[in-house]
Amino acid sequence: MTEAQVCIPGYAQKDRIVTESIRQRVFDAYGIPQSERGKKWEIDHFVPVVLGGDSPNDGSVPITANLWPQPYFEHPGAYEKDTVEKYLRDQVCKKHTMTLQQAQEAIKGDWWAIYLEWQKLPHRHRPKQTTAPTP
Repeated sequence: MTEAQVCIPGYAQKDRIVTESIRQRVFDAYGIPQSERGKKWEIDHFVPVVLGGDSPNDGSVPITANLWPQPYFEHPGAYEKDTVEKYLRDQVCKKHTMTLQQAQEAIKGDWWAIYLEWQKLPHRHRPKQTTAPTP
């Protein structure tokens, strides 16, 4: 995967899809109870597709290689990580302040630290504070 590929608008849409079967296998692998699936959790790509992360839909890698259940109800959680994914993609594709490999390593290393640093930056728009959906 190259920077040129991931920076094409709409690039990640086709590879982002995770089938219901795979979602259930990931939930099973992490021991998430059936009653909490889909209400409090999303299946997330640890290295997001927008940064060249894999969607292990073809059985070539373990199902949990790049997929994991991410909570909506905890902070840090899904909403904060989404902010980091967008920020890092902007650094690679718009601002050109880091390489794709640097962005991938950064999100694998400590995405929460990146989020905390991002919070310190001056922003015109901050993400809305969100709460977890109620069951």
